[in-house]
Amino acid sequence: MKKILLSMGLMLAALTLTNCSNEIDENINANTDGANFELTADIDTDRAATNSYNITWEKGDALNLYHAVAGTTTYTNDAKFAIDETDLTAGRFTGKLGGELTAEAYDWYAFYPYNEYVKAPTGASYYKLWAQNQVASDTDDQLHIAKSNNPLYGVAKGVSATAPLAITMKPLGTMLKINLINVSDEDLEVSSVNFATTSCKITGSYKVNFTGTTPVVTKSDDNYTYNNVNLTFSCGAVLAMAGNAEGDCQVFAAVAPFTAPAGEVLTITVATNKGNVVVTKTLSAATEFKPGVVNTINVEMEIDTTKVGAALPFVDDFAWAKNTSTTEDSSTAYTATTVNSNYIGVNSVYAAAKGGALKFGTSSKTGDITTKALDLSSAFTVVLTAKRYNDSNNKINVVVGSQTKTVTLSADYNDHYLYFDAANSNSSVQLKTVAQTYRAYVDNLQVLSGTVQPVARIVTTTGSASNFGSDTGTTATLNGSYVVVNGGDSDVITVGFDYKLSTATDYTTVSVEATTPFSYDLTGLTADSEYTFRAWTTINGGEKVYGAEAVFTPVKVGAMVKSDATLSLLFADGTWDNSWNSSYVSRTVSFENIGSVIFESANKQTSTITDCPVTKGKYIVLKMSGTNTLNSVKFILKKWGSKAQTATLHTSTDGGNTYTKTTTTSSNFTLTSTSLPEGCNAVKVTFSSSSNQVGLQKIEINYNHEG
Repeated sequence: MKKILLSMGLMLAALTLTNCSNEIDENINANTDGANFELTADIDTDRAATNSYNITWEKGDALNLYHAVAGTTTYTNDAKFAIDETDLTAGRFTGKLGGELTAEAYDWYAFYPYNEYVKAPTGASYYKLWAQNQVASDTDDQLHIAKSNNPLYGVAKGVSATAPLAITMKPLGTMLKINLINVSDEDLEVSSVNFATTSCKITGSYKVNFTGTTPVVTKSDDNYTYNNVNLTFSCGAVLAMAGNAEGDCQVFAAVAPFTAPAGEVLTITVATNKGNVVVTKTLSAATEFKPGVVNTINVEMEIDTTKVGAALPFVDDFAWAKNTSTTEDSSTAYTATTVNSNYIGVNSVYAAAKGGALKFGTSSKTGDITTKALDLSSAFTVVLTAKRYNDSNNKINVVVGSQTKTVTLSADYNDHYLYFDAANSNSSVQLKTVAQTYRAYVDNLQVLSGTVQPVARIVTTTGSASNFGSDTGTTATLNGSYVVVNGGDSDVITVGFDYKLSTATDYTTVSVEATTPFSYDLTGLTADSEYTFRAWTTINGGEKVYGAEAVFTPVKVGAMVKSDATLSLLFADGTWDNSWNSSYVSRTVSFENIGSVIFESANKQTSTITDCPVTKGKYIVLKMSGTNTLNSVKFILKKWGSKAQTATLHTSTDGGNTYTKTTTTSSNFTLTSTSLPEGCNAVKVTFSSSSNQVGLQKIEINYNHEG
């Protein structure tokens, strides 16, 4: 067994700046609003020396500056102060004064890095202090550690208005110093180091008030804070074998101060070319991690450098991602213990609607999943089947060691073939949404040996059954469709259906003409009995690719008759669901043996419209009961003040599963149609404005029903 020794110093000492103590020889600061102004950022040399790391300013650095009359709490925002390359050694920042200096003395406050949204030193605005990921171009580079992810603050109180301004910058966060020591007999390459707590939030967005004796750091909502920090190295950290001085490596990460309770488990994960090393440490007592204190944890790890990852191919269609709901479930993310065993890490990943795919990320968090170790010691291909979340969320990264490929996604699932150079015999593949576009869907992942050319494949969708209400109750029409991915003109496609009584074991299989969409008319069924069916397709003689199972029940209907006159659906006569109140949510009013009116979002009334339900620009649906169908419909709407709206009618013949937009529109708050399609059993009204409220007084219908 060969091993790595990890010595982790949790360095909460103040971060300081080197060589910044030069005094200003002459005070050029004026006392007028908008005049040129300058300050120097002083050194905290004791802390820099004690903690064996330093930091220097870089060209382009900038900070926020604020001032108040000494002893007062009315703060003037002096905005941005920047440093030129010639002023790096002196630490001299220049900018424009935000207000006149008319008093004898002032209190000054500085904040790095500059952010235009932080208007005062009182913590009124959130600032993303510590990012999750930091990339170093050289593993022992201490220059500007963590850069803008390691904020500094400075306070100088009671400074004479005529004196030069010098501020000592101090850290707001805790520094993690990680010592990697290779004691094996061969080189190791480290691609990332991750430090995680069990329950403490250590990165994300925070408010900072640094007007008092001690800065107060307050985290934002938990959706914007995280319990880990990950350091990745763009060039890889090569640690030579034991006995070589180059076998040691120091890396740094800045995190928020935190207090860990007794029993807290700290996890350190080091990814190397010989496999991942995971080490945990349980705290026996509550421990406060704060600026100015050094907390050291020594962890010894062993790793088998002869280990080889799983052989290719790696194939996962995510059938294990169970979510039968038709809506997204972003409440329960997979964890290290609930994710499929093919994966060793997961963050902010969920089962997509209807299952069989993964949703990555949320509106505020990137999502990622990492495969188990694979033997990628020769060139390989990653095939990713994915689609975008929306126009703005359309990218995902595929990461293997130091290789990263970014995929731009489309609105539909497509196969993306990504070609990688050889990595090593114990590598993982990570899928991760990018920071600017947090969400994506992934339906299939393959890791294949060599350079694999795109192969045509087919995706099958089972539609809804139709025409299963008849005079005999023994007929139905099965519906399906398919999409060919990476296809060509020479592809040979066959399609069909499997169907059976739901209580039966075996399916009956039928084939139909290979068009899309495709359908098949069934006869001789048993009325009032549930049937299960699924669509299937093949391409180029391959195995059948099935759509999801669906069910239907053929029913016998009586002769349909047309109602003699127009019927008015008045809401006072309907049965309202018990959720009606003054808030806007989904609501339903039912009319026995006729149908239901469904509001996507409505309330009972407003102060303007007091006699009927009100929707705020959201759709309204009339869905008929049983086999009832519509001949004509009129929506009588009510205007909200002087607000304009254009209403548009949509029709459906499958009970509201799919709608067809019509050319029937109205801007006079009465929407009428007498030319509905045959078999129309649901209509929907949409509105041009999502903010203008509209009342619905009544609906007038003429409809067909059983005699």
